Amino acid sequence: MVTETFTPGEDFVVPIGVDTITVELEGTKGQVINNSNQQIFESGDGGRVAGDLSVSPGETLYIRSSPGGASDGQNGGDSIDIRRGGTALSDRIAVAAGGGGGGIYGELDEFYPYDDFLGGDGGADTGEDGQYGSDAGEGGTQSSGGAGGTDSSAGNDGEFGSGGDHPGESNDIGAGGGGAGWYGGGAGSSNVTSTGTNESDGGGGGSNYDDGLDTVTANERGTSSRSYSQGGLVTITYEVAPVAPGASAAYVADDQIDVSISEDASAGDPDNFEVEMRRDEGSWQTPAGGPSSTSTAGTYSYGPSSDSGYGEQIGIDSKFEFRVRAVNDAGPSDWTYTDPVRTRPLSPHDPSINRPDGDTLVIEYTDNSDVADKTAVFYRKDSGSGYGSWQYTDAISTGAVSKGAQRSLTVSVGDAAWFERDARYQFRLRHEHVSSGLDSGFVYADYGNEGNVYFADDFESGDLSAWDSTTGVVATGDASHPNAADTGINGPDSGSYFATFDAEGFVEKSLGDLTGETSVLVRCALATGSMDNASEYTEIQWYDGSSWNTVERLDHSYNEQGWVEVHEIIPDSWLSADSRVRVLGVGGLGGGDQHAVDRFVVSDVLHEYTTPATPSNLSLDASTGREITATWSLSASVAAKADVRDTETWFGPTGDSLTGVNRDSGMETYTFTNLLDGERYRVEVNDSIIQHRRGSPGVEIDSERAAGEATTNLPAPTALTVSGVTADSADVLFEDNANNKAGYRAYSGPVSSFEAQGDFDAWTEQKGFQRVDDESYFGDWSAYAQRPSGDSDSQPRASRVYHDGGEQIRAFEFYWRETENSYGGGVRLKNSNGDYELGVATDNPAWVIDDANGQREPATGEGGYSHWVRFLVVFDWSAGTFSVDFESYGPDEATYSESDIPLKQGVDVETVELWNYHVVGGWGDGALEMWWDGISTYTQNGGDLPPQYSLNYTNGYTKADTNISNARGGFSIAVRFALDGTANSKQSLVGAGQHLLQIEDLSSGGSYRAWSHTNGPSESALPSSDFVSGDVHEVVWTYDYGTDTGDFYHDGEKIKTYTENHLDDIEQIGTVETGSWSDGERRLQGKIDTVRIYDRKLSDAEALDVLGASPPTAGLLIKYDYDGGPSNTSLEDKSPNGWDGDFANSPEWAPPLSRVKKTLSDLKNGEAYVTRASIFTDDTEVFDE
Repeated sequence: MVTETFTPGEDFVVPIGVDTITVELEGTKGQVINNSNQQIFESGDGGRVAGDLSVSPGETLYIRSSPGGASDGQNGGDSIDIRRGGTALSDRIAVAAGGGGGGIYGELDEFYPYDDFLGGDGGADTGEDGQYGSDAGEGGTQSSGGAGGTDSSAGNDGEFGSGGDHPGESNDIGAGGGGAGWYGGGAGSSNVTSTGTNESDGGGGGSNYDDGLDTVTANERGTSSRSYSQGGLVTITYEVAPVAPGASAAYVADDQIDVSISEDASAGDPDNFEVEMRRDEGSWQTPAGGPSSTSTAGTYSYGPSSDSGYGEQIGIDSKFEFRVRAVNDAGPSDWTYTDPVRTRPLSPHDPSINRPDGDTLVIEYTDNSDVADKTAVFYRKDSGSGYGSWQYTDAISTGAVSKGAQRSLTVSVGDAAWFERDARYQFRLRHEHVSSGLDSGFVYADYGNEGNVYFADDFESGDLSAWDSTTGVVATGDASHPNAADTGINGPDSGSYFATFDAEGFVEKSLGDLTGETSVLVRCALATGSMDNASEYTEIQWYDGSSWNTVERLDHSYNEQGWVEVHEIIPDSWLSADSRVRVLGVGGLGGGDQHAVDRFVVSDVLHEYTTPATPSNLSLDASTGREITATWSLSASVAAKADVRDTETWFGPTGDSLTGVNRDSGMETYTFTNLLDGERYRVEVNDSIIQHRRGSPGVEIDSERAAGEATTNLPAPTALTVSGVTADSADVLFEDNANNKAGYRAYSGPVSSFEAQGDFDAWTEQKGFQRVDDESYFGDWSAYAQRPSGDSDSQPRASRVYHDGGEQIRAFEFYWRETENSYGGGVRLKNSNGDYELGVATDNPAWVIDDANGQREPATGEGGYSHWVRFLVVFDWSAGTFSVDFESYGPDEATYSESDIPLKQGVDVETVELWNYHVVGGWGDGALEMWWDGISTYTQNGGDLPPQYSLNYTNGYTKADTNISNARGGFSIAVRFALDGTANSKQSLVGAGQHLLQIEDLSSGGSYRAWSHTNGPSESALPSSDFVSGDVHEVVWTYDYGTDTGDFYHDGEKIKTYTENHLDDIEQIGTVETGSWSDGERRLQGKIDTVRIYDRKLSDAEALDVLGASPPTAGLLIKYDYDGGPSNTSLEDKSPNGWDGDFANSPEWAPPLSRVKKTLSDLKNGEAYVTRASIFTDDTEVFDE
């Protein structure tokens, strides 16, 4: 408390921190004089005013006085006042009045009544009147000055502020002056008595004033002790409020923040310090976990406080601010605010990973922090040699954190250098507050490799049946349950149920033998509430076979936080044959604690695989008929570690959709079988893994596919013969062994086999060229050329114009052999412009191609010099290319093939030239000793023939829906077939309603049987010889309804005629089957390539020609020529009826049973021709061998 006194003329400046002062004003006593010759009467005392005044720091109050009335006797006392806002009388807010001056009697008289001439006291609201009677001055009031005395020498009235004067006269003694005040008192008056003695009256006291004070504690008359000589006095008393203290806050732990308070002594002393806090920018509150008021400065700790309000206590994942102020009687200081201080953030909530594809990974989670300003993602990578250390990545970390927000962080191969194909990764993440350096615990992005979810319970069963032991635990969906109401949760973390329990409650699960496992992860959501201190908590424990160990605990700093994501890796040393886990509440004897758990999982950290490496070194081998063997290398270094891995092959005809098949893990070769001949197939191969997730198979991740194409072997026509030769034509017949083709072609052209001298003579420029019979490939003769070493020539050994004027031939072929003395030789083809198109040769023994790019040796050939070699050149004039097939008939049977070789000119072929050849000098260089034979060119004769097929019925049959009328005179069936086996005792050729033609008794050689009605008798017929698997036969059964006569024909011979009453009735026929009867019964084990069915009995002549080139047309019901091929799934009926036979099950197209025939035309009479036949597909063409 501060007290200051002020005399008139001084100013008071209100100090900082002061808003109220207490004032005391004391007015002045009237003047007192001494005179030994006169009787002096007492002057009045001054007034007193006291009270409280509200002020503002820095404000100035002016201490001033007003004069008492002047007199030749005793002057009136001065007033004292406080002025505000200025120094004028009107600025006064409080006044303590002065007393009036006392009167005087002119002589001493001990018997005179002195009290009659006293001065009036100053104050209170009205000053006291002076003495004596009406001659004395009156006191001032609140609204006017006191009236002066009215005796012979009158006194002046008091005025606003000052007392009235007594002017006096020469023969007077002065009367008392009026006391000053709000309004002054009037001066006394004086006179001369009848005895001649002067006497004067007292002056009136001034009035006090207190209306300017907020509170008045005193307004008194005559209580001032201040003498006239002392003057008036103002005493001001005030309390100085303290200044704001120093304050700071510091993080110690998630359950402790220390606040340090320091006093600022520059102002008033504080009585105490008040402390408030706010959490996460909420309202300011009185802290429950630490002092809210302290009497001294110092450092104080704040922490959790059980069931207190969330904003009143310290806990994890919050921003805290404190404010402190000093307080004394003068009031509080301003607040001092600490900088925000944070506790550790909570972890991201319920993370998972989504994999759109093998190159993309999406981490999904929920923000669960009020303080974090970043989510940091860490990864570790295994590129084949095991996992490296954990690494932070900026690529998918994010600075956006907002509690409750759903987040997706995506990374794709190519976004970051570390995220690559053919690798596997593990991810973990945490919330961070960057500037404070406080981080949450890590959570792992996902879990559950194959078979490694050791335990999981989301409590969606509504009970605790998944656990082995429980105490005091209930499964509920009610967040207001007494064991959960103060945990901060709103319900289950997921689903409809969670488990909750009080102190000492627990759930326990035995996990069995986990020895040998690694990176075992416990993952769950926990919530806790009403924890009173650090000895109470929700805890996960692990049993290591001998004792329980703490995995993680939520103490009282987690009070009311709601669901908290908890992930912890179990040390490998804890994994035992008796591994167990439990969640329990600890402490809290007496109850009231709250614990909750949901989504409890024990598993392992998931491996996230990226796209495996593409298989390499894919090669295709089509050298075996109807097969392609694919071989490749699996390059993926990490895929082998996947839980499920396989190799996928994709296969099919080029240009069609491919069929994918999962093959064995690690497979690097596969053979595709049962393929079509001459078909170009595409093979694609990829590595494949299954990305497991949470214990179950997830997305399949495939590598890119290695791809290749190959054309299967197209079997060449065989057994080619020429017959029916005329002057300008000839028939070419051959066997077709292909199950797929686009058609057939026949070729003819001039040939030099040198069997006739004229053939030899057709060659010109013969240099060392002879016709000899010591070696030959065809017949007895060949051409021979010899040239000694060192003899160089730029001309061919021989030449012949094969096509005068030039022709775009299809193929060129010749045969040769040489001796060890020969450097080499070959053939060059020249066009009608005189330019070379190509050359093929041997460089003893290497094989040589001379094309548009020059001469090269693509194959080593075969040494030995005692065998013939065949060179075949096939042209593709539209593409400007050719292909070669080189084949040695020596012991090594060396071969070489190449296609798409560029022609030099691409014009035509006119002349064939025979040359010597050596790699050093090229054509015309080097010694030569060589034989040539069968030098021929081929040009297609006539157009393409359509393909012919049979159908293999081993795995199926055909079925046609017909409408064969019952108005028919008979029935005939003709079939060309071949058996593939004789095991089945009964094999149907054709089933047509009431009629059936089959083969039976195969164990005894076999016979035919036919039914005129399947409900009646049947007739059999024996062929002339036993049926042998693979032999082709033709059978005709014909029957007349009118005469009940039937005939069997076998391979062009009638083998039986019969007449019996076999026909019960004639029915309309609906279904016609080939290769079976009655929907697949009596299945044929063999092939058919021709079927004819008639509604009448055929004559002998017709029956013998029905399977030939010109079958009868009258009465034709069905005509199956079997020319569809693999792209068709039905037999085309070429009769007018169009009753196609649809495939049932899977009959397969096969080569035709009869020889293919092509007639050559426009031949020249007397010319030697070579004839060739080919089978072709869209992808290849092969010539007869």
